[in-house]
Amino acid sequence: MNAIFQLLNPNNTVSVNRPLAHAIGLNEAVVYGALVAKYYWYSDRGMLDDGWFYSTAPDLQESTALTEKQQKRCVDALVKLGLLRCELRGMPAKRSFYIIEDIDLIQSLLAAGEAATVSYTHLTLPTKL
Repeated sequence: MNAIFQLLNPNNTVSVNRPLAHAIGLNEAVVYGALVAKYYWYSDRGMLDDGWFYSTAPDLQESTALTEKQQKRCVDALVKLGLLRCELRGMPAKRSFYIIEDIDLIQSLLAAGEAATVSYTHLTLPTKL
């Protein structure tokens, strides 16, 4: 089993918050997690522009394995949820993101995801006759 674990490389994984995925969707949670990680990467290097950072479609695809079309759908959903803002900024223009720090919103989404998880455990599946 250790060989499988080593092959999967724990340093090269995608991390996703399970309750958040239940609340907003798996792909959306993957994109959000990747963008939050990129925010901290830029922040640690003093490269934020008033809280904004950029991530190109190929860069985010490398981080998430999602195509540009899938990313766009996820980003649009995350913007509608109020989790982030997305604009073309700079010269040349690059797709830029701003993470909205709304702890109450995040907590309510996590609570909704937890509730969804609990409801899944109470499902009874029909058995074959």
